[in-house]
Amino acid sequence: MHSPPSPAGTVEARDDELARHGDEGATAPPAAFLRRGPFVTLGVGLTHCAQDYCSTIPMGGLGRLELGWRIERVALVATVTGGGGRADDEDSNEQAIHVLDVAAGLLLLPVREGPVDPFVGASLGYASTIGVLREDSTTKRQVAKRGAVRLSGGILWHATRRIALGPRFDAQLPFAGEWCTHYRDAQLEPFCQSIRGDIIAVDDDSRDEVARRRIRRAFPRPWALTLDLRIAI
Repeated sequence: MHSPPSPAGTVEARDDELARHGDEGATAPPAAFLRRGPFVTLGVGLTHCAQDYCSTIPMGGLGRLELGWRIERVALVATVTGGGGRADDEDSNEQAIHVLDVAAGLLLLPVREGPVDPFVGASLGYASTIGVLREDSTTKRQVAKRGAVRLSGGILWHATRRIALGPRFDAQLPFAGEWCTHYRDAQLEPFCQSIRGDIIAVDDDSRDEVARRRIRRAFPRPWALTLDLRIAI
């Protein structure tokens, strides 16, 4: 016959079991939502440009691809955005507007926990706005090639641990650069002017500061409203 276990042996076995469960309980559970490391953001939505050079385009479509790396409340991002639309006035010479920008910058994400993930950001990069016109059976493109600061803001809701979805607004603030005209006819050479030096700051006594400001504000400054899908990798 087997002898019953001694009280000391029973106590030791119980202590071992409690220690094993205690170690398991001390391990922190995984975070509910992943908020560190690399991510990809895909966005689709609408873009508009209200300035004189592109106001005939009522609204256009837009797509965005953003790659980023998040360190809790800050994320480094690189973004490519493109889109455009067609004019709704059949009598107008303006046919379409295309927009493209490439930028890198920072996002600030103040919330560390919970399903809601708001953000604001700023990026610096290159932006172009292309207007397609038809005059006297000749198609030409007027292109603004400029540096640009892009300001962003939005709010995402986590659907799963790695996936978040929500609206985003971007405003583009271009600066410097040049204004070029390209012709489809190969016999016509492209023509470019410095926006700051040749167009805005031209030495003309009849053009006062108010006129220069009006010209400066006429150049394209598109904005965009998109629905973004962010995927943590």
